Amino acid sequence: MFANARATDRLVLANDSIQLFFNYEHTRQGTLPLGPQPGYPAGTWGSYQTGDQRYESPTAAELAAAVKDAPRVWVVIGRHHVNTEVMPDRLKALDGSFRLVETRSFPVDIDVLLYERTA
Repeated sequence: MFANARATDRLVLANDSIQLFFNYEHTRQGTLPLGPQPGYPAGTWGSYQTGDQRYESPTAAELAAAVKDAPRVWVVIGRHHVNTEVMPDRLKALDGSFRLVETRSFPVDIDVLLYERTA
């Protein structure tokens, strides 16, 4: 999924429970994922445990903090999680500073959006 990701990219998991999938891959592969660094929820790969999830999307302030100084932002949205419906409005906060350059949908009801900074 992150074949074109860069180390300076940020990753926003719109439903923080999705990070469990990323930690599973980290455990399965035995290495840290390359490419985007965690932006939301903040932390390092492998540090997110089952009891940590709030099943919430980032607030506008959390989203702004997550993308600060990032040239590109990957947003992962689980379509069947709580608070998914708030993300389109929150992502509008990126308008003007970022432009949507790619959207990919996966059969596991996950969408991945890639934004590039414009300003």
